[in-house]
Amino acid sequence: MTSIDWRSREFRRKMKEELQEALEENLRKMGSIKGVAMNIVGREVKEPFAFTQTMKTIMMNAEMMEEEMFWTSTSKTQYMGKLMHGVFSGDVFSRKKVVVGCKRWCWEEDMEVCKVLLKVDKQEYWADCMEYEEYEELVRKMSDNDAITSIPFGVEDLLKEVAWRDFFRSKNKDLNNN
Repeated sequence: MTSIDWRSREFRRKMKEELQEALEENLRKMGSIKGVAMNIVGREVKEPFAFTQTMKTIMMNAEMMEEEMFWTSTSKTQYMGKLMHGVFSGDVFSRKKVVVGCKRWCWEEDMEVCKVLLKVDKQEYWADCMEYEEYEELVRKMSDNDAITSIPFGVEDLLKEVAWRDFFRSKNKDLNNN
């Protein structure tokens, strides 16, 4: 009987699916998925709390989280430990066992928004992450009284950012059958 290598696409795809199912189940219980009614003791609640996720953002978060777990692991044991923590916690925006620069998606103000984990004055914050084009448009629309904080990236960080952007653009095309 042969086993599948933990670094193979097939194995990682299965693990991402498990993570996605766990996130979905946990968020469904909390009533945090847009368009999915929450059940409380057998009764369906029509208007749950403020939504934080959609089915699409859950899928994108599972993809990102699995990628982070894989690239920060040096062995199958370490990878599976991180994966099991993600599956059992079911927490998308946890600050435990994540590194500054990690990204997550959420549903905010009727749109899917990307957040990035930043550390400012020894405090960690989830901040909006945007494309350069979006940033330019925002600055153009701002009045003199508006304030915006911009955190510059170094060349290496910028290259990583562009790679992630291209990756998600390709995934977005796949999702839309384009």
